[in-house]
Amino acid sequence: MSVIGLLGAGGHALEVESYAVEPIGFVVVDAMYLDAVRLPRSIPVVSFDACGEAERETPVVAAVGAPGMRRELVDRWTGTHFARVIASRALVHRGVPVGQGSVVAPTAVIMPGAVVGQHVLINSGAIISHECVIEDFATISPSVSVGGRSRVGAGAFVGIGATLSSGVTIGRGAVIGAGAVVVRDIPPFGVYAGVPARFLRKTTDWLRFV
Repeated sequence: MSVIGLLGAGGHALEVESYAVEPIGFVVVDAMYLDAVRLPRSIPVVSFDACGEAERETPVVAAVGAPGMRRELVDRWTGTHFARVIASRALVHRGVPVGQGSVVAPTAVIMPGAVVGQHVLINSGAIISHECVIEDFATISPSVSVGGRSRVGAGAFVGIGATLSSGVTIGRGAVIGAGAVVVRDIPPFGVYAGVPARFLRKTTDWLRFV
């Protein structure tokens, strides 16, 4: 069985390593974080600057939860191939495209007609209903419910346990707080929380830390 690599070695990478079907051949971190890796010590750790040809030719995924940091790692990577990680206990309806670099965690459900872009994270217990579109680099946190025909924009972050009503659009780079209930379209680059979700403040870029 072929191996894959992980970009990032924190808590989310620890989760991905636990359910990836392919064995993890190595993890890549900044040199300053080599001593803070949370994965098993048996997995080789290399810095971005020390990656050789073998690492650059191996498919990788950016295993971090925040969309802004995930984009940063992908932009920095000098390799040419990205893997997909779909847990064996996830339910992805046949025919649903899942883009390169994306991760679908255990017990996530993706229903017919949905489309999942590149470098997306769909976390444990999330439900993506029929005909939804999840754009590149979006993060769907654990136990999120996305109603049918909804769209989550590029780089958006939907917090733990949030609910999106059918047919709503989450603008690119928007942040939806944990437990929020979204009943109408959300513009790009804002933070929203509550039941129903209300505007809190503007943002200028994708979320980089969670």
